[in-house]
Amino acid sequence: MRSRSWIFLLVFGTVATAAVAFAGPNAQAALALPLGVGAVATVLVIAHRSPAPIRRTWQLFTLGGAGYLLAAVVRLVTPSIAPDLPTFPSPADFVVAASYICLILGTYRMGHIRYGRDLSLIH
Repeated sequence: MRSRSWIFLLVFGTVATAAVAFAGPNAQAALALPLGVGAVATVLVIAHRSPAPIRRTWQLFTLGGAGYLLAAVVRLVTPSIAPDLPTFPSPADFVVAASYICLILGTYRMGHIRYGRDLSLIH
């Protein structure tokens, strides 16, 4: 029987998000990081259990998700470490750009695995 642990994360995340939607921005921020870490950990487990070509694709998705979490932490910490840095572009924006690249490459690889060399089927 296949593991369905992702369903727990989906249900918990939905219920918790609905519960803190009315609690204000501090509660929402406190929930976002653990849910993000849980999502990245789930994708990492999927990557570990997958065959090699698919594993590399899921690893790119993991890097993209982890990059977003890292960017949030960098955005939070940067003003206290270097208050002279501009708010845009900040170091966090470069981390977000690298995360986007990982997600785009992962999406491209996913289509390439599914449809082979004939990528015209995707459009």
